[in-house]
Amino acid sequence: VPADVVTDALQPLADTEPVRRALSAYHYENLRHGLHLDPCYLPSDRRQWSTTNTVVDGCRAASTIHYRFDDDSDVFVSQLAHREQLPRRLLVCTEFRTLLPTPEMFAAQRLLNQVQGRGGLHFAGHIMAGTASQEAAVASAVDVARRLAPGSSRLAALTP
Repeated sequence: VPADVVTDALQPLADTEPVRRALSAYHYENLRHGLHLDPCYLPSDRRQWSTTNTVVDGCRAASTIHYRFDDDSDVFVSQLAHREQLPRRLLVCTEFRTLLPTPEMFAAQRLLNQVQGRGGLHFAGHIMAGTASQEAAVASAVDVARRLAPGSSRLAALTP
């Protein structure tokens, strides 16, 4: 769950102020992605296209992923937030929040690692993962499971 939800859940618990303060260092950005059929964010010269194309505008970067299924079929997935215009042939959009990695966030992760397990509190997921990937978030949950039940047969079945 996002850090702000964890903070709210910890509010009624005693001695959680340092953890809640650390969690306030986590900030999120709303992202919007779209699946579309027109190459509106790629260079006009097709020879300059790549599987992943990134445009940098000041302090922001936005990517477009190009999927080619056959000679006549191109599909694109693009970040749409902060774009001046939307694709003409937009099929579907999705929105989500993503964690912004900052030095303060990494310092908060170090603090959460130091207090991991104290008072029966264990943290896992993206707030503990070193990178913003589902695999790292799941790995952090496996780490907690190892601490809580090192002899678990179910855990042994999940890990080599």
